[in-house]
Amino acid sequence: MPTTKQCNGPYQVATAATEGYLPYLACHLLTLGENGSKEVPLEITVIHRGIPIEAQRGLEALIPYPHSLRWIEPQKSLLEKIGAPLDFAACSPHYFRLLIPYLLPDHRRAIYLDADTMVLNDISSLWNTDLEGHAIAAVLDYLPCIRDAVSNWRELHVDPDAPYLNSGVLVMDLARWTSEKISLRVLKVCRENQAHLWAHGKWPQFDQYGLNVVLAGRWKALDPMWNRGTDLPQTAARIIHYLGNGKPGLATCQPVFNQLFFDVLRRTPYRDWLPVSNSEKPALVA
Repeated sequence: MPTTKQCNGPYQVATAATEGYLPYLACHLLTLGENGSKEVPLEITVIHRGIPIEAQRGLEALIPYPHSLRWIEPQKSLLEKIGAPLDFAACSPHYFRLLIPYLLPDHRRAIYLDADTMVLNDISSLWNTDLEGHAIAAVLDYLPCIRDAVSNWRELHVDPDAPYLNSGVLVMDLARWTSEKISLRVLKVCRENQAHLWAHGKWPQFDQYGLNVVLAGRWKALDPMWNRGTDLPQTAARIIHYLGNGKPGLATCQPVFNQLFFDVLRRTPYRDWLPVSNSEKPALVA
């Protein structure tokens, strides 16, 4: 295995977004820059599709020194250069987190955060999580076990009682991820099981389905406070996640988290943005 940088800093943090997610990304970056690390610099990578340069410049202004921010759009020329599957150029951006081991080949560890998370506390202890030999650490999903989310678990010979992770916050051992070819295996599983990527026929799972199939029973559980859904009661959460019923503007989003989102948003270039509902089902694999 190649020699890699030590894990004591700077912290490698990655997220993924499209132009339609810019208000969420702005809140994410603002809170990450202010709260994510007081002692160690953050090197933040935004893997994106179609975010204009002017929007990138506006968001860069939210990140204070000594933290840094870079933008990567996974076009075919880049994928060829880093040796990643060309399929990623057409995949839903949800799959972009699978590119992190290719984009950070000289680092041993990375933290992935969904763009609709907000960071409320220092992530140093998250970064220093003992993975105990696992490729990733994550928080248990709303759907607590495989049988609740993977409808074809029998055909896949996966333990139905294995815990089911939420992929919105991940601590990743990049060397192990690469050696086990996890990205390739997850993408393959998702492509071969597209009919099963909707949990209960209504909740899109994207690569979260594949991660749970490939890593069933082989991931480290994090404290739930590192990925707290905003439709859940207020707690001392460290990272909150505006997913599903917790989207800002919904009656099911906890009032304190709804207010927090718009308070933070007002400090970004998207201060006048209002959420709109979207009932269309996205394509789960290109």
